[in-house]
Amino acid sequence: MTPVCRLITPFRRVLPHLLELGWTKPQILQDDAKSLAAAIKHADVVICTLQTFHRHSRSKSHFVVIDETLEGKLDFVDLELLQNSQVLAVLKPHVVTTPVQRRSQAYRPLAGPHKKVHALIPLFWLWAFPLDCGASPNYLRYTGFFQPALAGWDRSKLWQRSIDVVLLSSNADKDSPGYAHHRLATLELRRLQERLPDARIATQLPDNYDQYLDKYLMDAKVVVSVLQPSSEVSLQDYEAWLAGCILVKPRAKDILAYPNAFQSGYTVYDVNVDFSNVADVVIGILQDLEKAQSMVDRTTAMLRKHARLAQFAVDLDEILEMSIKESISLG
Repeated sequence: MTPVCRLITPFRRVLPHLLELGWTKPQILQDDAKSLAAAIKHADVVICTLQTFHRHSRSKSHFVVIDETLEGKLDFVDLELLQNSQVLAVLKPHVVTTPVQRRSQAYRPLAGPHKKVHALIPLFWLWAFPLDCGASPNYLRYTGFFQPALAGWDRSKLWQRSIDVVLLSSNADKDSPGYAHHRLATLELRRLQERLPDARIATQLPDNYDQYLDKYLMDAKVVVSVLQPSSEVSLQDYEAWLAGCILVKPRAKDILAYPNAFQSGYTVYDVNVDFSNVADVVIGILQDLEKAQSMVDRTTAMLRKHARLAQFAVDLDEILEMSIKESISLG
């Protein structure tokens, strides 16, 4: 899979906080640094990409491998990698926990978790540190969400918004399962429109990013997300949260991310994978916007808490300590 930007780059911002937790002599080296091989040789723990690990796997160091893709399945990882005693952990933006018996070929086969694989890469770093990650400059618009004291982030309450439902776009090719999934959502939202003739429901979004953010997300109450062709999680899911919308998503309960914002009924509304109940779910949301706003506030607090680098350092330290103890017990 092609990496989504460079989610490993912001790890350098975490080092001062790891020092406070007892880490010693941390180094930041580029993949092409002449001293990289020697540094890896003498390091206790190396945090690196999968490509770097393969180039230096003969080293006797322990590795924490960063998978920057949005693929939630685990069969992208060679079994040899997970069985390698040098690999303490594989960190991903999200992991899918769907049991084998619940997989559906029509909507992408999913794989369950592995004890070495952890959802511990903050995907929202793309918006918090877009220049670090090589993400779109448009993401700088979200700085105020992460630093409200500096820039502010003017989000209206749900009952102040004029668009009732927005359907997120899909990058799936026509005649693909992903495209068909988006069409299913569109058809079910048309049925919702028949039940609520006065509701404003947008199933087509503009290509212009400013219009997409300002005139749709920032003015939407409910956002319906679809499964993307290459990932269960869409970057637009996070944009909906950052814009203060309620997210409705199929298979949300099967997704474990960092932070765990895909909690059905707590931070997101889960719906059937064929969207057959999406109308009932959306109507329930629109009938109690105060309750829905409480969900928005919970999700906002969760994202802001885990956007703090000190918090991430604590969570990373905990995973590493657990992984090292596991490695020692097996050794």
